[in-house]
Amino acid sequence: MIYDVEDNYTLLFGGCAAETPNHIESTPGCDTSNGHELSDTWYFTDPNSSSGYWVALSPVTSPSARFGAAIDDDAQDHYVLLFGGCGRVCPLADTWKFIGGVWTNLTSSTHPPARYGSALANAVLAVSVTVLLFGGCTVSAAGCPSGAINDTWEYTGGGSWIVLISMTDCQSEPCPPARYDMAYMSSGAIANPGSSLLIFGGANSAGVVFGNFTDPGGDWWSIGGGTSVWKHGWEPGSYNFSAGSPLAPPASRYDGELTNSVDGLVLFGGSSYTGSSFGDLWLGQLIGKPQPPGLVSPPVSPSARFGESLVWDGSGEYDLLFGGCGSTCGESSTWVSTAYPRGPSPGGNWSLPYYSVGHIDTLVNQPTSPSGRFNASMVFFNGSSIQVDILFGGIDARGALLSDTWEYKPATAKWTNLTSTVGTPPSSRQAASMAYDYDLGFAILFGGRSSFGPVGDTWEIKYSTSNFLWSTVNTSTHPAARYGAAVTYDPSTQDIIMFGGCGATCPLGDTWNLTPALAWFQCTTSMCSGSHAPSARWGAMMAYDPVTGVDVLFGGCGSTTCPLGDTWEFSSLGSWWSVGISPPTAPPARYGGAMVFDPSDDDILLFGGIGAEGQLLGELGWFYYKTSVMPEADSAEAAIPTMMVPSPAPVGRFGASLAYDPVHQYALLFGGCLDTAMGTCRPLSAASDTWTFYNGTWHWVCTGCGPSARWGASLAYDQKDGYFLLVGGCVASSGVCTHAAVKGDYWKYTPSGGWTSLGTFSGNARGDASIAYDSSDQLVVLYGGIGCTGVCGDSWTYATGTWTSVTVPTSLGARFGAAMAYYQGTGGPYILLFGGQGSAGTVHADSWKFTHSAGWTAITTTTSPPARWDAAVAYDPTDNCVVLFGGANATGVPLNDSWKYSGTWSRLSSGPLPAVTARWGAAMVYDPNDGPAGFTLLFGGSVSDAIAPGGGNEDGGGGQGQGDTWVFDEQPATSMGPYWIEVSPYT
Repeated sequence: MIYDVEDNYTLLFGGCAAETPNHIESTPGCDTSNGHELSDTWYFTDPNSSSGYWVALSPVTSPSARFGAAIDDDAQDHYVLLFGGCGRVCPLADTWKFIGGVWTNLTSSTHPPARYGSALANAVLAVSVTVLLFGGCTVSAAGCPSGAINDTWEYTGGGSWIVLISMTDCQSEPCPPARYDMAYMSSGAIANPGSSLLIFGGANSAGVVFGNFTDPGGDWWSIGGGTSVWKHGWEPGSYNFSAGSPLAPPASRYDGELTNSVDGLVLFGGSSYTGSSFGDLWLGQLIGKPQPPGLVSPPVSPSARFGESLVWDGSGEYDLLFGGCGSTCGESSTWVSTAYPRGPSPGGNWSLPYYSVGHIDTLVNQPTSPSGRFNASMVFFNGSSIQVDILFGGIDARGALLSDTWEYKPATAKWTNLTSTVGTPPSSRQAASMAYDYDLGFAILFGGRSSFGPVGDTWEIKYSTSNFLWSTVNTSTHPAARYGAAVTYDPSTQDIIMFGGCGATCPLGDTWNLTPALAWFQCTTSMCSGSHAPSARWGAMMAYDPVTGVDVLFGGCGSTTCPLGDTWEFSSLGSWWSVGISPPTAPPARYGGAMVFDPSDDDILLFGGIGAEGQLLGELGWFYYKTSVMPEADSAEAAIPTMMVPSPAPVGRFGASLAYDPVHQYALLFGGCLDTAMGTCRPLSAASDTWTFYNGTWHWVCTGCGPSARWGASLAYDQKDGYFLLVGGCVASSGVCTHAAVKGDYWKYTPSGGWTSLGTFSGNARGDASIAYDSSDQLVVLYGGIGCTGVCGDSWTYATGTWTSVTVPTSLGARFGAAMAYYQGTGGPYILLFGGQGSAGTVHADSWKFTHSAGWTAITTTTSPPARWDAAVAYDPTDNCVVLFGGANATGVPLNDSWKYSGTWSRLSSGPLPAVTARWGAAMVYDPNDGPAGFTLLFGGSVSDAIAPGGGNEDGGGGQGQGDTWVFDEQPATSMGPYWIEVSPYT
């Protein structure tokens, strides 16, 4: 991305849409095998200097899809210049120019060798302005083995380049060491005599990440300012980045960003040696400016970080925090916290406290302390004769694994190195799982990541007479080798509990107990697997809560979502997991943080980690505490605990019923199939909860206060009668709706009176019937569904409290799961129906319209969505079209295409569509009062294959119910085209 001076906008080209799975090394990490490298061109404009917008360009020709290309505005030739990058061919060596919305290939016979991750910027050599290119990677293998270079090239125009400083020249004159993916910029105004190419950081072929640990100059290099020689550090007399700032220079990093500011230069973000992202912001200021340089807005508490070690020190009665990877990687500071005063907060919540001055203190003037590190293991050792904190191993800023053992004594506030007195310790490692067993009186360490990969050994450290001693624990059965597993000690069973981590399979999702007899066993009950347990993850945080007697787990990094933000609770006594409380004030999703129970406040403290945008998190601390108690397990269902406090958004489901009340301006959601483990919708999990959606958030109304639990019920708002009307539904426990497992009742709902039963429906009981309100004829139209000894093909209307069977001259044929909505656009108004599944298992792709006077009439269109059933559908009056999404095809495979109907069908394929995971059985409705001009709201659905049609008039169930919420805008105010956006209520 670069500011295009000539065209007066910010230009963006290409990039990567998805990283290679489990990729943790340096670039290239783009999943090019699946076509995730991009070739789109965008510009950003802000004509009103208030709320700008992105605009997609469609040049006739453009560079091939790529990421890691070098780009800059060429001040001499007055166009944007782009070179190289990495795409399906990697690396690339082509040169392009961009001006006036047009890309032109300028590649000539003389150019730098193919590369990606280079630095490219304007600089002044002698008296002329030119563009310089430095370094990069010349091979495609991850980590750039033997491929980093340090040559410097000058762009002479017309696509031609000349070598300014070769790699051979660098053997006799100062040059930055070979590297790629460094932060770079032109330091000074374009065409300014002092303008130079300035670089910082980057990585070399051996995996070394450059930065503050390499030399006193912090690894800053510049070339230009009237000369053709590289200078180590800042240009003399121009900028001051480190003097006067105890926090400078910034930590070593690659992929950082450098840019100009009013007061000087800004350095932001980047990645550490381990590939984890920074979120810090540094300012390099012009000499003479009044503000000191350094880290912008230094925190008054521990800086944002991940991989820190955190324990509750029962002797000193405070939380002790050491190390981590933050503004320095690793940190060597030690912090303690005392009481946590905080304002009112509802019970059973995560809460963000406020601190009084002095409640977070760093311990300074330590005579000795562990070297800077992160991903170390630490426990509070509460022995009968000694109470100290023990720290082991970790990884330092250079990437070296450590095996030293340290003791921290709260009485003297001093660290002592115990390495020489602990016997033979575990091998060097990071991210090992460590917990103190209060009943056995010693600590246990398991696994971690060594220089050879994950390890799976078990160790104990005991205190005897006057020394600590490490020794191995030999067990016949033990967890697979792993690192980054969540671990805690559970006194209710005197077991150490461990979950997940990353090993030969990454991530892992297994639960293990280490008993007092030092024997490992895996929890294999049904409540320790599938949807009943946390999804596989590493980097999660876990702590035991003695108030409720459960182990609380939060966040981590999953196989498809990283980071996660869910909360789980584990009962060691009952051997079951349950979804914990996720209230409006839940912490942001993260991994790699630290969590510990604080008995002084009877709650769990969470600190730090890496967030959803790769940023380092450094909130002053989150607390988790509950007032509810976990109920006894249902003896008939072998432990399915139910939370006493409702969650702040509907949990994942499919077949929910959703409609909009235009009078009171909110959407109503009821029921659905929740628990779909093993392909079934279990009897205890068919939902009977009621929710409303308005102002962008979900609001729980009640559970079990109206219709019995069901899914596939038909719901519409009857505007003439002034209430929501719900009809039938499926109560099958197998996850497959049959005519023998449907309801025949119907209900109304009003905000003042709640749910009221209206008796038995006049027609046959049914589920998954199509329903819509006809505003023109002021009646509700119901069609088909599963029932009628098979599949129904009858039509009904409802008005003023009365059902009427409609005899129509033309029949659609029996079907269920058809998409139906009221259409008022061109040629309307009428009820539109599309697709569905017939009685013989046939899946349809036909379109029909219904009016009260003419009945059903077939619609002939030149294009049509492919055949499907249980698609989501809604009418958007702002854009005068019906929007249709997803559904299941003839073989039961979920779909994720988006279509609109405006008299004819057309597929919505521009903009960033599709973004929603393929699904069927989702609920969708138009909400005119959310967003600038209203939007279409979609919730839930199933992302797994439905049961294939043709199995005897059955509705495919047994999917994976989702709990995500999306909004759709078909004609946004900008020209970006239609788009889906996932919303996160309560954030």
